[in-house]
Amino acid sequence: MRTISIRLLAAGTLATLLAGCVVPPEPYYDGPSHVYDAPRTIYYDQPSTVYRSGPVYVVPDRRDERAWYEHQRREQQSIQMARERERDRDRFQNEQRRAQADRQREQAERQRDQQRAQAERERQRDQGQRQRDIQREQDQRFREMLRSKTPDQRERLEYQRDAERRAQQQEQQRERETARRNADR
Repeated sequence: MRTISIRLLAAGTLATLLAGCVVPPEPYYDGPSHVYDAPRTIYYDQPSTVYRSGPVYVVPDRRDERAWYEHQRREQQSIQMARERERDRDRFQNEQRRAQADRQREQAERQRDQQRAQAERERQRDQGQRQRDIQREQDQRFREMLRSKTPDQRERLEYQRDAERRAQQQEQQRERETARRNADR
């Protein structure tokens, strides 16, 4: 199969070559009045142009080559040093920003802690005041009840009063522990 395609290609090439040599060329036209049978060299009037020769290649001296490599090396080093300086500057600025953010965060944390402590003190003060007011009211009611009751009723009332006080104290203790846990968080 391969030899057939090669043979066809060779035959086609040979036929084209022979046809081109045998067939007379078409006439060339140079405008409407001139007809030429064969291509000839045509000269047109051209402006005179002087072409100068290109630069002459000079065999480089090894000293020049070394100087060039040294120049390239110094240039690359200066570029690399500039990149390192820029990287260091960026790193320093990032560290400063990070430190500033840390300082602000710590300051905000301290302010929050102070506000929490102040709120806790105010709450405890208010709670203590409420408890004292409640205690005064209870004592006053108790005294009034003691004046109007019999001795058995008075003992019962005193026992109830002591039980209420113990319950209040336990509740206060629980609230203090809860407040301490919340402050520790």
